[in-house]
Amino acid sequence: MHNLFTDKLDTGEIEYLVENTVFNKEEIKYLFNRFVYLDRNNAGIISYTDFEMIPEFASNPLKVLIMNYIEENVLEYEKMNFAYFLEFLRIFHKKTPKTTRINFLFNIFDLNKDHRLCHGVLMQIRLFLGLNEDERSVNTVLRMYDLGQKGHLDILDFTRLYNEDGALENIMIIDFTKNIPKRERKATIWDIIWNNTNE
Repeated sequence: MHNLFTDKLDTGEIEYLVENTVFNKEEIKYLFNRFVYLDRNNAGIISYTDFEMIPEFASNPLKVLIMNYIEENVLEYEKMNFAYFLEFLRIFHKKTPKTTRINFLFNIFDLNKDHRLCHGVLMQIRLFLGLNEDERSVNTVLRMYDLGQKGHLDILDFTRLYNEDGALENIMIIDFTKNIPKRERKATIWDIIWNNTNE
């Protein structure tokens, strides 16, 4: 990916990222500032432990699974530069195709790494989500979505489940514009005159 400066993004870099990612200019600036804040050593990279400090992930019920995925798959040599930071965060952007989120979520739910979500795995997922172990709920999910009654959900079954359960999409979408400070309009001479005449 593009070679980025570690302390500041110039206009060319921002334009490159706008053209080649799902993020707009304001989101890129905000995420870069967040990245620089997390990069306490000013090394141009963040570690697994730095990534855990992102508020959107800290409050996500899937935090443990997402962090496990990052640790196992993303952080080559336990470090991530800004370009890879954006590449990972794009999964959670509303402009990213839903299939990307479905595949990502299926992969992090696939605890046995056998491309299937069996009864035991579904029980563990309930625990990760902060839900009680509930045999009936898991059996209901398998009965409703396990086409062919294989005893597990494959990616096609899971896609159906994801598309019918809006809660999963809500967990997977992060509103990156929510924390961007709103620009305040500068006062004009007319604002000053108007306020003085109304007093």
